[in-house]
Amino acid sequence: MKKLVTLGVIGCMVMGCGKKEALYKGKPASYWIEALQDKDPKVRQLAAHALWSIEPADEAGVPALRIALKDPDAEVRLNAAGALGQLGAKAAPTIPALIEALKDKDPKIRYTVVKSLAKLRTEAKPAVPALAEALKDRDKNVRMGAAYALEAIGPEAAAAIPALEKCAKDPDRKVRLAAASALKRVRGPNP
Repeated sequence: MKKLVTLGVIGCMVMGCGKKEALYKGKPASYWIEALQDKDPKVRQLAAHALWSIEPADEAGVPALRIALKDPDAEVRLNAAGALGQLGAKAAPTIPALIEALKDKDPKIRYTVVKSLAKLRTEAKPAVPALAEALKDRDKNVRMGAAYALEAIGPEAAAAIPALEKCAKDPDRKVRLAAASALKRVRGPNP
């Protein structure tokens, strides 16, 4: 048993635990960041999921996650978008990549992107035009998420008011409610 404990400590030190990195399945964030470049899509999927799951989120993964937003595998892109949202304002350098990811053909990925932009709050101001465009997305969840992201940005998203007003007439009740809520926040206390 003593031997196992010693090997575990040594293994942890070799893998980066000595840097006080957050762990997922016993492996540090640096391991998962490197695994994002693996040739096997299943490994990349797990790596992106791990980086999404690690608390606290590790900002060292930002460059690799930005690249992963363009991965050929949809699940990798989805998990990368979610992982960037976990970073909040630390993911601000990836806003251009997140804006580009709003064009993904997979609605689940577009929805995860708008949720991640919402977590960036006012830092996501550069995404306002893309979020206003996302209010017209064919997927109702993306439209609703875009409204919530604009709400999270607040008055800094004033340029999206005309798009939000149109969205407030959306056929879907939940989308209308999200747009109305966003309008209230974006317009500020004195509309």
